[in-house]
Amino acid sequence: MTSIHARTSMGALLAATVALAACAKSDHNAATSDTAMGQPAGATTGAVAPAGSTATAAPAADTTHMTDANIVAAAEGGDSSEVAVSSYMRTHASSAAVKSYANMLYDDHSKSLREMKSLASAQKITPQEPPGDTTAQKTAHTLDHLKSLSGANVDTAFVNAEVMDHQHDIPEHQQMASQAQNAQLKDALQKGIPTLQKHLDRAQALQKSGAK
Repeated sequence: MTSIHARTSMGALLAATVALAACAKSDHNAATSDTAMGQPAGATTGAVAPAGSTATAAPAADTTHMTDANIVAAAEGGDSSEVAVSSYMRTHASSAAVKSYANMLYDDHSKSLREMKSLASAQKITPQEPPGDTTAQKTAHTLDHLKSLSGANVDTAFVNAEVMDHQHDIPEHQQMASQAQNAQLKDALQKGIPTLQKHLDRAQALQKSGAK
């Protein structure tokens, strides 16, 4: 599962990505998705936040006080966001490497979403959206931005978003796991961390290789 966590501003994050890509083609710090592109996102405009991020622009919701109900809702929201964005990229990425990454994200997050819903039902945890959560709005914004791009630009924006997203998600996921009171929920969150790391590693490798 991914993107469950502290609400970071989607717009601010991708704005930084676009600016960096435009100024320095080798600067790939702000990325979210596993796609390798040979061209920078310099041609892209507009700000897009990491697809799965649940962060808010305002003084972020205090994740140290999230209940199990909040954590479940955040986990489901993050997975749903990644599923939506990766689903789009499965058919709109221009490179085979990016499509492959999008397929991986789609499969992993779909599975994570199903498992979290099943766990919540079995443990009788009713999801409760954390205060200030804007995941749905940010996901819509991300999709709108990606739909405005094409070719290598859409690949670059997607990959950059996924890198940045997972760089935030991993520590946030660890924090969620440490807070969870339900033993099964805690275990599920901890088991999801290697998957998030796999997504980040793949995205960063694609960035470095510039493979298409």
